[in-house]
Amino acid sequence: MNFVVSFNHSLKYTKNMSFFKKIISSIYSPSFYGEVVKTKFTSALGYFLLLVLLAAVVQTIGLIKPLLVELPKQAKTFVDEALVLYPSELELKIKSGVVTTNVKEPYTIKDNDGTPLVVIDTKTPYTSAKFNELDTFCWITSDTAFCGDSGEDPANIRAVDLSQFPDTTINKSLVESLTNQALPYLKYLGPVIIVFGFLGLYFASSFRLVYLLIFALLILLVAKILKKKLSYGQSYKVGLYAMTLGIIVDTLRTYIGFAGFPFMFTLITLLVVVINLKSAKI
Repeated sequence: MNFVVSFNHSLKYTKNMSFFKKIISSIYSPSFYGEVVKTKFTSALGYFLLLVLLAAVVQTIGLIKPLLVELPKQAKTFVDEALVLYPSELELKIKSGVVTTNVKEPYTIKDNDGTPLVVIDTKTPYTSAKFNELDTFCWITSDTAFCGDSGEDPANIRAVDLSQFPDTTINKSLVESLTNQALPYLKYLGPVIIVFGFLGLYFASSFRLVYLLIFALLILLVAKILKKKLSYGQSYKVGLYAMTLGIIVDTLRTYIGFAGFPFMFTLITLLVVVINLKSAKI
């Protein structure tokens, strides 16, 4: 009878506690940890999922200015520059995977500062030494485009097989047409990336549920050292709350310019577990 009363009290204790109060208690409150081991798993899981949702929102807020304001401007600038930089006399054809041009090769497309961006040379076989000699970002050969920073590890040079492209003719008119089609959609670029960024952040944080499958074993070991009787399931529930401080630090560190340290999340969570379980009545 006393056990039932105690169990019902613990359920009421955690259910009536506000979410933000749980955040504070999850960082330090031995009495809180003494109660949550008796509550339902769904309560702890719901808290964790709401916490990572909030963390994803906070992280996404930091992306609003660069993605909604700066990215569309940069994208428009890039599109406009691509239109300006593409030579009016250049016509590049891809037919059956073979590249041909109407200009004398090697032909170089440069940026406004005179830096070579693309070199078209369909007569010379590719070598890393020749790529470095050209000092360009992209070299178009007869059937492949090699792109990367000249002088870097040849293994990092990306090769694009042009034989996979459909037959096409690239000229100033085509570039102008593609530019005009792309411009109206640039304003949607930021919002779309924000949505996918938010979902990515949320699911990345939620993946810590899998991480906790292993970390719960460490919590179980700590409990035994501290002479606390916990099952694996109870250790997992403790971990769902104990990760709170690590999630908060991980969420805010980009705002405060803190790079972190090796195994930061694990060490913070372990510290929270030790401090709270040491004085918890379990």
